[in-house]
Amino acid sequence: MIKFKIIKRKKLHIAQLKERFINEESFSLNDLNSFYDSIEPNLHRNTVKWRAFELVNLGILIRVGRGLYKIGTMVEYKPDVENNLKNLYKTIKKQFPYINICIWDTRLLNEFMIHQPGIFTIVVEVESDVIESVFNFIREIKRSVFLNPSEHTIENYLLGEKNPIVIKPLISEAPLITTNKVETITLEKMLVDIYCDTELFFTFQGAEMNNIFMNAIETYSINKSKLLRYAARRGKRNEIEKLYEQYQTSGNRLD
Repeated sequence: MIKFKIIKRKKLHIAQLKERFINEESFSLNDLNSFYDSIEPNLHRNTVKWRAFELVNLGILIRVGRGLYKIGTMVEYKPDVENNLKNLYKTIKKQFPYINICIWDTRLLNEFMIHQPGIFTIVVEVESDVIESVFNFIREIKRSVFLNPSEHTIENYLLGEKNPIVIKPLISEAPLITTNKVETITLEKMLVDIYCDTELFFTFQGAEMNNIFMNAIETYSINKSKLLRYAARRGKRNEIEKLYEQYQTSGNRLD
């Protein structure tokens, strides 16, 4: 996964850049200089060179010749699976070998945020018919485990725990990805879930959710059909499509 500070990404003006050059077969460093000068007059040329370098690293630009670029294919999102998640996943799978599991940690969202939360939640999603069995099993070996917590439970109990584990039902046909032999969340699912589950993911609402959507869409390749299909499963297709189109075309944040 790309490690890239959001404060730098904001200065790249990626949405406007794509809109300006998306139909160009190639463009020069001078063209980039003119583009950035229209936004930030008298910007030093070395700063433009640095931004071109960062844009290439992000996959936003591709070099097609000496000093020539074109808009490139976006980078595919591959979530990190840390050892604690991998071990927990293997433990659950050993006990319940035939169930579908999605496991992830909310620290994955840090990449897209400006304000970094100090508390992270491990989310384990399993099929509804085994959710209580999985919850009881994990509760025997781990502390701070919550079964599909209500708003009351989140406010009064979960918030006081360090790195709690939340067990949730796995929505059928949810888009997942296998990383290091662990079935985990895709970026499409992550975006839809933080939009839908406002109580559990309250930390990521408001301005931070706008940052997450903006930076995710600017940085990574997102499968729109997969995004909207899952959003429809959660009854939020129209809202998610509106968000996606707004960020994809103009880069404007929501009020």
